[in-house]
Amino acid sequence: MLILKAQHILMEYGERTLIDADDLRIHSGDRIALVGVNGCGKTTLMRILSGDLMPDSGTITTHVPVAYIPQLDEPDSREILDRQRKAWGIPLDAHSGGALTRLKIARALGRESGLLLCDEPTANLDVQGIEQFEAALRRYEGALLLISHDRELLDNQCNKVWELKDGAIHHYKGGWSDYRHQKQLELKKAQDEYDKYSETKARLEHALSNRGRKAATMERPSRMGLSEARLHRGEIRQRQGKASAVAAGVRKRLDRLEAKEQPKADKRPKMKGSSASTYTANYGLKVKDLHYAYGQNEVLRGVNFTLRKYEKSAICGDNGSGKTTLFRAIMEESQGVTIAPGASIAYFDQRHDALDKDMTVLDNVMATSALDQSEARTILARLMLPRDDVFKPCHVLSGGELCKVMLAKLLCMQPAILLLDEPTNYLDVYALEALEEMIVDFPGTVLYISHDRAFTKHTAQRILHLKDGRLEKDDKPKPKKKDEAQRMVLELRRDKLIAQISSPPQGVSPDDLDEELNDILAKLKELNA
Repeated sequence: MLILKAQHILMEYGERTLIDADDLRIHSGDRIALVGVNGCGKTTLMRILSGDLMPDSGTITTHVPVAYIPQLDEPDSREILDRQRKAWGIPLDAHSGGALTRLKIARALGRESGLLLCDEPTANLDVQGIEQFEAALRRYEGALLLISHDRELLDNQCNKVWELKDGAIHHYKGGWSDYRHQKQLELKKAQDEYDKYSETKARLEHALSNRGRKAATMERPSRMGLSEARLHRGEIRQRQGKASAVAAGVRKRLDRLEAKEQPKADKRPKMKGSSASTYTANYGLKVKDLHYAYGQNEVLRGVNFTLRKYEKSAICGDNGSGKTTLFRAIMEESQGVTIAPGASIAYFDQRHDALDKDMTVLDNVMATSALDQSEARTILARLMLPRDDVFKPCHVLSGGELCKVMLAKLLCMQPAILLLDEPTNYLDVYALEALEEMIVDFPGTVLYISHDRAFTKHTAQRILHLKDGRLEKDDKPKPKKKDEAQRMVLELRRDKLIAQISSPPQGVSPDDLDEELNDILAKLKELNA
């Protein structure tokens, strides 16, 4: 059943076309992830579909009530029923980021709707809040359009992906992991087509050049009589005519050759050696019997742990459990905190206080960089701040872009120890993947706070759980063993179906291919659960 139809949606800002979508449709049963880089227009599109913002042109038709969880909104707590407040653990005086997020979720889910629009609904939620929200989504019977940087949420809840890129919407089957795999296949196909195009073009150009040289060297031999010369000139003209005809044919093939652009593949920068190599201790940081209080309020109670020199660790805990306070105590080198002698430390704070908002992106990074400008710009580009973006003043950047600048600044400092307080908030999923690679490659000690489950799963060698002011150490859970043979068969069939859907074989119904692909994706999701 069709529940929303948007046609000829156009939204422009100045000379930039933010959204240009001819036909968008949402059906009952659709659970769609809306993805794209920071600033591409995802929130704008969602506001348009919710009716909160009018596009420059286009029409939107909805056949069911729509509920909307906006990213930037402070709802009135009086709208929330007591039962919803209790279910979501919302205090009467809700001011924290986590409480306000719960308030928005409770308000939207408390309304009767057939379509739920969610713009970064898990921002500021702890792991418990994220899991509670996921459980609510599983119970929700309507369709879903979801913007989130939580890739595990996108994988668990979505069966389609809309990618917003350069104003256009591109459609993909499955969740986030399926979408990324299809993008890799697209990139490989584009590279193969470019390589074939380049090879054919070079061969035709070489053939054309050879024909031209041969035609130019067809001359009358010396010591030839007049009658022989006349005969030879006739033969030369005939051979030159044939050569010209062949050359014209080659030139026509060159003209008809469809040009292919070389695809832009992400380049993974190699992380330079950090200052961890300059000290001899086998640890980066020690915390022993750490207590920390604000006046009479003791937040940390006898915290103990040691981070090895090159260890990557995550701190998890509910909102208000003292995670940021722990970082503050480390930076202040409070009693009980020992930083390895000679080890430098860099701190990512959520407010980005280390950035001068009047300076450009590049100037901010280079002010403290131990790398040259070329290496710094490579890191900025990998975090999705390329080319002219580095010359923008920081005060015009979005929250996600400021986060990227701060991360690049710290990475370019080459510290021995990195402390990162919620570095994943407001990053788009592409920058998140790049940051994962950089954390794994970082040649030093990393301790970070994050509620992003996929980020923690991919980067943490160890997880420290903070509860009631005390720290409990847990090793990272080992992945479950799966039937790899079955997985391989399913993945091969998935790849073949994706290729066939773009160009269906004769006599094969695209709908049948779609149905089989959905079945394969569901089985793969079950294997990965």
